[in-house]
Amino acid sequence: MRKIWLTCIGILFITGGIYWLYQNYAVESQSKGVLYVERETEKYKQDCFKQAYPEDLSSINMYNDEMKCLDKKYHQCLKEVIIAKINELATKEDAQKMIDELNQFEESVLSLYWDLYNREDYGVMGRGVNDATLGRYYEHLLSDIINFEYISTYPRPA
Repeated sequence: MRKIWLTCIGILFITGGIYWLYQNYAVESQSKGVLYVERETEKYKQDCFKQAYPEDLSSINMYNDEMKCLDKKYHQCLKEVIIAKINELATKEDAQKMIDELNQFEESVLSLYWDLYNREDYGVMGRGVNDATLGRYYEHLLSDIINFEYISTYPRPA
């Protein structure tokens, strides 16, 4: 009977140790990936932001289409990064298919938000919502692509 108790206690400790290792190292590994994706995405967002917008944001005229043009410059910069990453990750045929789909996505988002905000005259802000929104979608797409790049490459990027 004593051997059975010792065996059960040993199995319990071994199982607990394995569970503890799994929790600590799996979470650490997963958090490294999340941090990598966030860091890389933020790097590209900041680069595109610097390219698109002036250093002094107060110099932007909010009463004309200047902000819309700057937002477009920003989302097109992100789109270029996305296309470059797609070309790195996929075969030529697959990349072209994804780029075509990305172009359709862009057209759909711009049209949808244009129609949503411009059925009535919502002025300059209404005219710019579609470009601002597309930038946010491209930020998310870029994050997804960097995540795919991270999980599909070995060894892992630093």
